[in-house]
Amino acid sequence: MENLTIKDQVNKETIKIMDNISGQADKRLQDIKVLMYHRLIDSVEAKSNFHWTTVTQKDFIDHLKVLESFNYTPITFNDLRLHLLQEIELPKKPVIITFDDGYKDFYELGYPVLKEFGMRAVIFALGDRSITENIWDDSKVIPRAPLMNDRELQELHSEGFEIGAHSCTHRKLTELDDEKLHEEIFKSKKNLESVLNSKVYSFCYPYGLENEKVQNAVREARFTFGCTVYNGPLRFGDSLYNIHRVTIKNGMGALSFGLRMLTPFEYVEVSGSKIKRRIIEQH
Repeated sequence: MENLTIKDQVNKETIKIMDNISGQADKRLQDIKVLMYHRLIDSVEAKSNFHWTTVTQKDFIDHLKVLESFNYTPITFNDLRLHLLQEIELPKKPVIITFDDGYKDFYELGYPVLKEFGMRAVIFALGDRSITENIWDDSKVIPRAPLMNDRELQELHSEGFEIGAHSCTHRKLTELDDEKLHEEIFKSKKNLESVLNSKVYSFCYPYGLENEKVQNAVREARFTFGCTVYNGPLRFGDSLYNIHRVTIKNGMGALSFGLRMLTPFEYVEVSGSKIKRRIIEQH
């Protein structure tokens, strides 16, 4: 179980979750994959945009077909929270689909497809609702893309999608002083909860940058989960505030995606032919 060094500042619910995790024998918790997407693009943009963060809608549909073929059920972090509070049961093969930054192309290209498959996802949005484009990428010469507005986030929330926080302005949290760090984390939660009229439980560190100080601030803000961008399994026994994810990149087709869904990773090569056969049958 995680050592809660600031336990007096943690809400009772989080303490109960950590206590329940320490007694969990459910292997499903260790097997949960958290998938990390950023942008979805159409076939036209795909001809000119090859940045690793962009995934075509066609590839995304193929990924969902793989999940469906292998009987995975997408859940949200809130579902996980309720399970750890012993309020609901998890499906047999849960997976968590996450999208960073809250791009409008998710609303246009991802949301309709997920609804067709009867699946949900977690969207990490900025708390500063005046930011309408990915201005943090200007220094990287990455084209600007629009972000979802309040109405779109509210619609997603009403349909069972989870809206998590991605800080207020997408700054590198490990480089901030205490006051600015507090504002980026606490204000992002407050602002999004005001937009949604609902609690926000999950947080995603911009650029995956975090340390003990940042994790403690996220915990103090009463988030239940904190996601990095590093590859790896969920590892609940380590920390709720350092959850690793599986990076989904540009050009990743059904076979590559299927291989990444295997648990454990060392069996990928052995099982590759079997996965390929099942994927081909779905197309």
